[in-house]
Amino acid sequence: MSNKDGGIIELVAGLVEYLDWRVEEGQRCLEIDPESLVGLGKWGPPPEAGVEAPTPGGEAASSSKAQSPPPPDTRDIRFALAERMSVCKDQRPAGQTRLVVVSEAAAFESGPGELLGRILKAVGYAFVDGPQQMESESQLVDLAPRVILSMGNSALKTFVRRGDISMMRGRWKTFHGIDVLCTFDPVYMGSQDARKRAVWSDMQDLIKRLDLHLPDGAKQ
Repeated sequence: MSNKDGGIIELVAGLVEYLDWRVEEGQRCLEIDPESLVGLGKWGPPPEAGVEAPTPGGEAASSSKAQSPPPPDTRDIRFALAERMSVCKDQRPAGQTRLVVVSEAAAFESGPGELLGRILKAVGYAFVDGPQQMESESQLVDLAPRVILSMGNSALKTFVRRGDISMMRGRWKTFHGIDVLCTFDPVYMGSQDARKRAVWSDMQDLIKRLDLHLPDGAKQ
């Protein structure tokens, strides 16, 4: 069996696992982001080592030309601790409600970072410190959060072996005994209302998992 065949089998297996989970949850309809379909259409294994991909003209690129740059470092991940705001009525010791947000560095910067802050505030949370570079899994474990909010594809790779965020969004995983909720990141949300609604639904699920309540005036 070729590498390509093996990759296709793994991709299909992940999709079947996801669809089985949706059925178990009682869901019979599935929304698929058009961009994800485009990505699947372009799917394929990378060229073998030492073999360059054909050029649009059908001829292999000359070995004397510069090699294609490596893919971007998907491990450029940041994490930040968030705790329940004092204005919330359902205050408990921080260890019982502590939340850690994990995402790409860009999710904490400028516009996306402001959107992320508003999302957290809407469910009664605020960051305690600025984002830190994630260098090892132990950093998250040492914070002992009640829940980890994994936002975006790059962060997802920390917690699951296969699947992308379009398939895994809204699902709960376990990481060293810690509940992990997978959802879109602020950069991907952009101005797309459908994506924002999906994330808001996930945040409400997070609050329910923690047995908390939305702050007064929060959009239901």
